Amino acid sequence: MTDDKQPEGEAASAAAQTESNDSGASGKGSPPIVSAAVCAVVGLVAGGIGVALMNNTGEVFVLPKELRDLSAGRFPSGEEQERIVAGYLVAGYKNTALWMSMIGAVLGGLVGLAAALLRSSKSQVLVATVVALVVGGAFGGLSGLTAVKAEAMAQAGKAETELNLPEHYVLMLHAATWCVMGLGVGLGVGLFRQPRTPSRIAEAAIITGLAGMVAGVLFPVLGGIIFPATDPTLAVPIDQDPTGRFFWGMLPGAIIGFAAGRQK
Repeated sequence: MTDDKQPEGEAASAAAQTESNDSGASGKGSPPIVSAAVCAVVGLVAGGIGVALMNNTGEVFVLPKELRDLSAGRFPSGEEQERIVAGYLVAGYKNTALWMSMIGAVLGGLVGLAAALLRSSKSQVLVATVVALVVGGAFGGLSGLTAVKAEAMAQAGKAETELNLPEHYVLMLHAATWCVMGLGVGLGVGLFRQPRTPSRIAEAAIITGLAGMVAGVLFPVLGGIIFPATDPTLAVPIDQDPTGRFFWGMLPGAIIGFAAGRQK
């Protein structure tokens, strides 16, 4: 009687052990500091790739022809000027959202891929990468809208006697932009943390969001020293030296990647 039940007990034990191994696969991954370093490098490269895509894409959305015609050969009226300004703002929203969604998709996808491989959850690598890419792209687009809105608010809050934006407005602009980007990358990566609980997913998003905020604060500070031609008062920096814009994308990419890689 006992001998007949022993194989069944062994089979149940083996199945339980297999399930335990699958659910604990993340515990067999690389040490947190190694994962953080690798994801930081991946984030650095991803930020550069995203900026390159953005540069090659250029402005997809432009001022509609009917609005351009309002200023053709004459000075537009006050109402027409308001319509033109509103048209430029809408085009700016759309272009910036598109550009930032590119950066977010590349950053989320590559960091998500690296994180999945480093956690030894190789059976979920493809799914984790696709999900992180989609979530990163969505939040990237949202960060672009945030960037344009923050820039508009900063310009509106600037005193008429000030030629340039005050430093605290510049810091707020980039901190808000990259905070939203970091939230998306962290959420995409956090969805595949084990054990997968709402608190751990939220923790991943918050940590990378804070990392993005720190990166946004560091960019205008360091960028002003290293790349003086870069204009940090714009949501998407425009400068005479293209390396300044790459720095704008690669610095946050590295910091966000580091924060995402630290999480097990």
